[in-house]
Amino acid sequence: MYWRSLTFLDPLAAMLLFVRPRVGVIATVLIISTDVGHNLGFFERFHLALNWRVGAQIAFRVFVVATLPMLWRALNSRPSK
Repeated sequence: MYWRSLTFLDPLAAMLLFVRPRVGVIATVLIISTDVGHNLGFFERFHLALNWRVGAQIAFRVFVVATLPMLWRALNSRPSK
């Protein structure tokens, strides 16, 4: 069910990044964080070895979290509409 919900949530977050950037950034952080957590829990529960796909998700989450302060400052310095 969670993975199916991403077919709606991922495009919604991408659209929000253009329409409502602050909301889109928050949605992106929440989605990738819950996705990584869900996948790690799944792999742990079924004693599966991590694969490159989960590694790529983790790397993307690290990128999102690492660039968040810079992005947030840039969004705050934009003139509001």
